[in-house]
Amino acid sequence: AKLSASGHLCATTGAVSLTANTTDPVTYRWERNGQRLPGQNTDTLRTAEPGRYWAVLTHTTLGCVFRTDTASLERSPAVQAVVQSGSGQRRLCPNGTL
Repeated sequence: AKLSASGHLCATTGAVSLTANTTDPVTYRWERNGQRLPGQNTDTLRTAEPGRYWAVLTHTTLGCVFRTDTASLERSPAVQAVVQSGSGQRRLCPNGTL
């Protein structure tokens, strides 16, 4: 099964939804960095934490166990703002612009 992702992890906020796409009758178990995520047993996982995610699927009729591909989620770096005058100089004069 393939994972699809939507959303974004910004530097301090954000969330991503991961969905395991399959048409087979399966049960779901989500993992992050090799650790089981308790209570996460639907086809979609919403998270605000970076890490490596995948779902372990068990076919409900045949009992076969398989794993989805892995999604690696990382936070975007913080944006550093620079404030300077409209003229580009490092000073702001009265009635000047930024």
